[in-house]
Amino acid sequence: MADIVLDVAINAVSKLLIEEYALFGGAVRHVEWIEKELRSMQGLLEQVEQTTFDQNAQELNDLAEK
Repeated sequence: MADIVLDVAINAVSKLLIEEYALFGGAVRHVEWIEKELRSMQGLLEQVEQTTFDQNAQELNDLAEK
């Protein structure tokens, strides 16, 4: 009798843990994807910022020479 109850409890807990792991695993993948996208955006913004700074510096140099 106790074996049957224990077996049912173990199966129920196992199923619950598997479902929770699947949900958690999916969340981890989404967070990793978001982090990758944000890092990519940050790199692009830094590149744009540097390009703009270099262009402005060149324009100022051109104006100073005139």
